[in-house]
Amino acid sequence: MRFEVPMVHLAGQFSPWIQGGYALILLAEVYTTAVASLFGLVNRLVPGEGRAFRLLAVLVTVIALGVSLLGFASLVRYLYTAVGLAGLFFLGSIWWRRLS
Repeated sequence: MRFEVPMVHLAGQFSPWIQGGYALILLAEVYTTAVASLFGLVNRLVPGEGRAFRLLAVLVTVIALGVSLLGFASLVRYLYTAVGLAGLFFLGSIWWRRLS
C-alpha cells in the first residue's frame, strides 16, 4: 500500500539487479503502449502523415507527458474511474437506442 508500483519493490527483495531489470522492462512496456495508443488516437483524428498529423502528435504527446506527472496511483485512480463511467454511459446509450 505504500508503493506506487509494489512489484518493483518486491523485485528489489531479490536483488538490485532484478529490481532494475524489472523496472526497465515495465518502463519499456508502458512506453510502447503509450506510443501505440497516442499514434492510434492521432491517426483517428487526423488521418495521413501531413503537417496537421505531426502537429497534433506533438500536442497530444505534450498533454500526455503533462498528465503523466500526476503519478501512477493518481492516474489509475482517476482514469480507471473515468473509463468505467464512460463505458457505463456508452452501454446505457446503446440500451436506450435499442428501446427507442
